Amino acid sequence: MSNGMIALTYDKSLKISLMKNKSKSLASITNHMQLDAQTLATASTVMSNIVTFPLQIIIGMGILFTQVGPSFLSGIAVIALGMIANIFIGKNYQMYVL
Repeated sequence: MSNGMIALTYDKSLKISLMKNKSKSLASITNHMQLDAQTLATASTVMSNIVTFPLQIIIGMGILFTQVGPSFLSGIAVIALGMIANIFIGKNYQMYVL
């Protein structure tokens, strides 16, 4: 997928004449071309994760509810408290280290 995007961007950059645009060199165009293709490839992965992560959480909570019952909420509460404690400990650790 990334190679296809690089080829499309390279084709577009060939249409821009280097004679008309003196401020850009061929190396600069190539660098931007590869970075743009990598950014698009990363963005497509992130976008799919934005959709699937909430679905995975909802389905997982549904399965937990059917298997364990309402007591799974206590487990989620313990995880949330652990996350809050981790944030507090991390901030205090940064003050002493840095």
